[in-house]
Amino acid sequence: MVIEAHPRHYRAMTALLIASALLVSALTLYSLAHYLCAAVFLFSPSKKRSFDGDPMDAVSVLVPARNEGESALRALASLVEQDHSGPRTLYLLIKDSADSCIALLARRHPDILFDVPAPNTIELPEREGCVTMVVYTGMDPKSDKINYMVSQLSTPYLAILDADHQARPDWIRTSLCLLHEKNARIIQGTRGPLVAHGFFPMWDSLHQHIGCEVFN
Repeated sequence: MVIEAHPRHYRAMTALLIASALLVSALTLYSLAHYLCAAVFLFSPSKKRSFDGDPMDAVSVLVPARNEGESALRALASLVEQDHSGPRTLYLLIKDSADSCIALLARRHPDILFDVPAPNTIELPEREGCVTMVVYTGMDPKSDKINYMVSQLSTPYLAILDADHQARPDWIRTSLCLLHEKNARIIQGTRGPLVAHGFFPMWDSLHQHIGCEVFN
């Protein structure tokens, strides 16, 4: 048995095929643009600036975290090791003592009581002139944690570092130099991959840093 298709069905199928072809073409061009941007940045000469200033401004650094474990502690360590000569106060912002980083901190500081209810603040031993506070905000969203802490700060400058990142040793100092030089109110630092060995880390790095941050 042969059933004759209605002309309207042909028109609908044709329109659908055209739309699909256009979508595939657009995605192809989009992916090619990603690779083009990656090639440009890989083969472009580096234009790294040198900052010789040594500002003494006081800085508060917020590290919002949620069950980041060892990554959060590495982020804090990178902030302790900054070459900034001015006062630094670090705030690890978590919900409560159930966060995965607390067990690690408790092993490192057995004389400190971490099992306290939220909201609460626990001060860690000072290192290299850097004060570190663990803040139980009682909140889960990153924005709520940041807003909770910002309202209590009095330092002239504030920095924010995600708990899964690590700061270069000159991050705070060079950022302050740039803020003073440009008379700016806010700047965003550049990011690079912590580890990019292997296909998946490299792809993730290209997609995030080239695709999301540069191309988009």
